[in-house]
Amino acid sequence: MIPSQDFKYFFALLIGIITGTSSLRAQYQITGTVRDTDNQQPIAEAEVYNKTTGKLAITNARGVYRFPDLPRGTYELVFFSYQYQTQEQQITLRSDTTLSVALSPLSLELSEVVIQQQREALYSLRRLQPVEGTAIYAGKKTEVVVLDQVVG
Repeated sequence: MIPSQDFKYFFALLIGIITGTSSLRAQYQITGTVRDTDNQQPIAEAEVYNKTTGKLAITNARGVYRFPDLPRGTYELVFFSYQYQTQEQQITLRSDTTLSVALSPLSLELSEVVIQQQREALYSLRRLQPVEGTAIYAGKKTEVVVLDQVVG
């Protein structure tokens, strides 16, 4: 039988161990939204990839994503959606954290567009006359490709 004084110390030690280890094993979460920079509308089905854990979250119709059950530490997140520029964020997780990101639309600006006349493309193929000089081409394949006028 354990004396009452020893029991109190044992019980206090047990409580200390339980609370100490539970704080070490605490689990946190990263949540947030993904929006468009131009109109601040949520981006549905955007992919949020946690490079540190290898997990992927997909935003819902309101642009919300969530990574639950994460221990303290540093995480690198990559935000991707078609027609938007990819963005990377590094975050140090010490408690439940909200990280909202705005993605810029992906656009390319062309310096110039050159339009060739369609006439050149049409007339780069022509038919031979049935008789040209001393040569007779009737009844044979009569297409000629003029290489100088072929648009490549």
